[in-house]
Amino acid sequence: MLALAAVVVPDVAEGDKPDAFNIKERLEKNLPFFAITNQRDIDGIQRRLLDGGILFSHMVSPLNDLIFAGGAVNYGEPGFFEAISTTGKSLWKTVLPLANGLNIVPMSRARFTPDGQTVYIGTSIPGQSSDGFSYIYSVQTGTNASTNASLASLTLTPTSVVGSKSATATITFSAPAPIGGAVVTLVTTNPTVVILPATVTVSAGSLTRSYAVKTAPVTTVIAVPLTASYGGSSVSATLTVKPPSISAVSLLPNSVKGGASSQGTVKLNGPAPAGGVRINLASGNTAVATVPASVTVVAGVSSANFTVHTKAVGANIAVTISAVGGGVTRKTNLTVTP
Repeated sequence: MLALAAVVVPDVAEGDKPDAFNIKERLEKNLPFFAITNQRDIDGIQRRLLDGGILFSHMVSPLNDLIFAGGAVNYGEPGFFEAISTTGKSLWKTVLPLANGLNIVPMSRARFTPDGQTVYIGTSIPGQSSDGFSYIYSVQTGTNASTNASLASLTLTPTSVVGSKSATATITFSAPAPIGGAVVTLVTTNPTVVILPATVTVSAGSLTRSYAVKTAPVTTVIAVPLTASYGGSSVSATLTVKPPSISAVSLLPNSVKGGASSQGTVKLNGPAPAGGVRINLASGNTAVATVPASVTVVAGVSSANFTVHTKAVGANIAVTISAVGGGVTRKTNLTVTP
């Protein structure tokens, strides 16, 4: 959320202070604040000092980019500050803390600084019996309010993927993003392998933003640095993109009568890159079952089929069929029956 600084009397001119109460004088002299009561007016109608959860006098920023409001939804509930866009959308809302177990509620008309970056608002703490006190809040509201916000980290999950798979990147700020959001620039040293959006926006008041990092198929392992930049700060992380490897080899059916054939399938854990992926095949007993020397998974797909031919046998024989590629070996068994 946006920064709130309580129990601090701002160094501003008299005319720039909230004008419902002389907050500075009451803080210095520790004068009692009045409490909200349930007394009825002379006409018998009970009225409250807070109206529908919004201050009597909500204020428009000098920048004309937001309306600052506050109050309490119901009597006896904690007070809050809220920034509302000029189109009526809530930008952020902050609930005020308790003071000695009592609610702090906004009471004075908000007063903006001329540059629209800060608003001052006086509060009341209803229910105090004597020696009452209250706070004046300084609330950063302008688009340049979070000038101290900078990029703190860039993380990747996972840090290594097979080409064509995606990773999730998360950027984290050191402080909440300003009103209007923070536009972060994204770059990669190898845009043909790692595909990023040009920018992402961290929403106002947020600390983090996640986005997808897409990759393309590759023939060799490639480590690709990624960088996110904002306001003079930058953070980096490295994504390792790997070529596909064999994930499984299967036979259908996995039991045949001697002389019949079975269809084998080699599967990769990602689509093959340009030029395809060659997989070497082997039979553990070529006198019973034979396979082609290799099969190629063509570019853009992740599997290829091959045929296993068998010969007549006098008893059940299990034959191991192996597929080797990219340093990975997968095996399965074929049973040949009489």
